[in-house]
Amino acid sequence: MPKRWCRTLPALLVILFIGQPLTGLAWDGHDLITQYALAGFSDLEQFTSITITPYTYAAVDQSVYNPAFELQYKLGAIGDQVSALDILITYAPEPDWDLDENLELSSLQQFTGGSSGWRHQRYTLAGGLVGLGEAPQRAHHFYDLAVYAYKQADYYWAFRFLARALHYFQDLSQPLHALPLPLSDLAFKYRFAIDRVESVAGNVHFSIEEYFRYHLAAGDQRLLEALQRSEAAEIASIAKFAARENLRARRQAAGLYRRVLAIWPELDSAADVRISGSDYHRTEPAETLAELWDLV
Repeated sequence: MPKRWCRTLPALLVILFIGQPLTGLAWDGHDLITQYALAGFSDLEQFTSITITPYTYAAVDQSVYNPAFELQYKLGAIGDQVSALDILITYAPEPDWDLDENLELSSLQQFTGGSSGWRHQRYTLAGGLVGLGEAPQRAHHFYDLAVYAYKQADYYWAFRFLARALHYFQDLSQPLHALPLPLSDLAFKYRFAIDRVESVAGNVHFSIEEYFRYHLAAGDQRLLEALQRSEAAEIASIAKFAARENLRARRQAAGLYRRVLAIWPELDSAADVRISGSDYHRTEPAETLAELWDLV
């Protein structure tokens, strides 16, 4: 994607906030991440009164989606006025509203937990030469649609498509979306017991997302400062940038995974286990908790 398109759609620059590791760790809080990261982002100030428009892009968007997915207009009725910031915050979670469920996209999607995992994750081997999942392509796809809508002066859908692109970028920077568990554990600890691996990896994955979403919603200053350190920049290739962020996140995956299990060993279970309540406020082991927060 030529750099000039980044300038054509000024708000695209906000996607660079995904450069902070936090954006991945708080994957379950796309709306909160977007809200805090874009606070005071001046490029959006020119888009404070955008007319809500109907979806008219079926002929342009040839991707397949969950047949049961229904568009929701959460900010008002068609014809109402909204801001770009509200659109980005509200619809950053939209791909998680079952947009990518119940699809047959690849014979390999079983290794990412189905069609939604295939589109929201990217597992890599051999230094990125082998990849499972198409999240970088989904980010690029929705950015292209955002540019298209912007050129039609349909700013509502330009920013709504951009919100979807942000979602996939955020997913790609989540370390456990790049590597669900250390490969050595798969081979030696669990001896390729796939059912057990899926349970433990899922427990760790969803629990750590819930943990950071809880603290972000509570206004934890450490997380807010991490988001506020974000910087904007231009990028030349959406998909390449996303894939590079994914590889960077992968380098954190094993350390994140092992620290989570050290803090909450009960997650190492064949049953579905999630942290909740007092689990969000554990203070021991203190050193491991500090290391976990240092990843932010």
